[in-house]
Amino acid sequence: MSTSASTLAKITPTMSTADSTPETRLLAAASTRDLATLRLLLRKTSAQTQDPSTLNTPLHLVILSLTPSSSLIEAEEAEDCIRLLLQEGAIWNDVNKDGDTPGCLAYKLGGVGEGCYEVMVEAGVRAEMLLARLGGLGGQGWGELGSDDDDDEEMEEVDRDEAPQLVQGETFDPEQLEGLVDEEQLAAIKEILAAQNGDGGVAVGEALGEDIIHTHDGIEVDVNSSRYLSSKLGYDDEKLLDADENGVMMSWETGIMERSVEELLPDVEEAKGKRVLNVGFGMGIVDSAFQARIGEKGTHVIVEAHPDVLKKIESDGWEEKPGVRVLKGRWQEALQPLLDNGEVFDAIYFDTFAEEYTALKSFFEDYVIALLAEGGRFSFFHGLGADKRISYDVYTRVVEIDLLEAGLETEWMDVDIELKEEEWNGVRRRYWDVGSVYRLPVCTFIG
Repeated sequence: MSTSASTLAKITPTMSTADSTPETRLLAAASTRDLATLRLLLRKTSAQTQDPSTLNTPLHLVILSLTPSSSLIEAEEAEDCIRLLLQEGAIWNDVNKDGDTPGCLAYKLGGVGEGCYEVMVEAGVRAEMLLARLGGLGGQGWGELGSDDDDDEEMEEVDRDEAPQLVQGETFDPEQLEGLVDEEQLAAIKEILAAQNGDGGVAVGEALGEDIIHTHDGIEVDVNSSRYLSSKLGYDDEKLLDADENGVMMSWETGIMERSVEELLPDVEEAKGKRVLNVGFGMGIVDSAFQARIGEKGTHVIVEAHPDVLKKIESDGWEEKPGVRVLKGRWQEALQPLLDNGEVFDAIYFDTFAEEYTALKSFFEDYVIALLAEGGRFSFFHGLGADKRISYDVYTRVVEIDLLEAGLETEWMDVDIELKEEEWNGVRRRYWDVGSVYRLPVCTFIG
């Protein structure tokens, strides 16, 4: 636990004997990676404690106690402390005043922080998978708590007759679960609940009139599907923006889209005449690449819901192009005729705007498995969690697990992208902030 004096001065909360509290002692113990003291204090002190001036949690402070020159032993000490804090309910994606999660700090450390970063990513994956199994806490009842991995400790299935229901508009108290799940499961559930509103309880489904999100810069109105579809869009040569100047699509994505088409239809000659389906036209980048790849004898179905984008499709003459068919409306309804007719496609791409991850998950679980031809390939724009590196890495693993459960195996391709700072001029909020490498998924049926 040999942390330098200068480092401690920067990260240890100011504390005198007079104002010493269990919380300040916990933060100080985290700053020195004092595992024994942490274990003792965590019996009665929350692992979600934050320094009031920096908003650093014990997780942040453990990682901040390391420097690029820290030893392997010091890094292992930090990993042990992180595991203990997570077990006791610390939140994997809490942010400090600088907008950094503990994982962000570990990633910035580089080599010495790699072990800590991996522990944080694994915690994020567990938390997100558990949240999904709880039905998103959206009043849909209690999902099964279980692990499909035989190598992991199996979780006992909760008796549905005994399990409390998540009722819209009511606060859920995790203590109701005592006796129904073990201590490790209960700690994980409390972590999820606390992440929702910070105090260990969740008010489910309150009617706010608008969806509200909390960001590092304050409170903003969320961009949801219905709000987006009723908004006015604006095109220029470089980007497509909604009325609130959110980036719907931008020209820097061109390399990603073209590479996606190449991976979906890898053989140039065999690609001629193939059947392709794209959900979400945007600026038409991926559709232009598809059209060039499959030629005039191919079948090209485009699904688009936004009225302004449909006007763009019409004005650019897409419906007159050979083999192109445009299905107008939300994909959830527009694809039904294809299912009813038993149509299948050699390549499917999905890139919608203002939809949650659950929409993508529903698409590959319920539609791709029915619409993808044998030997066909599926891909999507992977911008999941792309505002923070750790979120991107967590969701890369989460979506791969969910795809596997749906019967699809995924190969990831790294694609170098060039994105200049000035390209975000006029865009309200970045939707990509994780560097110059994009992870391109190519999914095929297992076996």
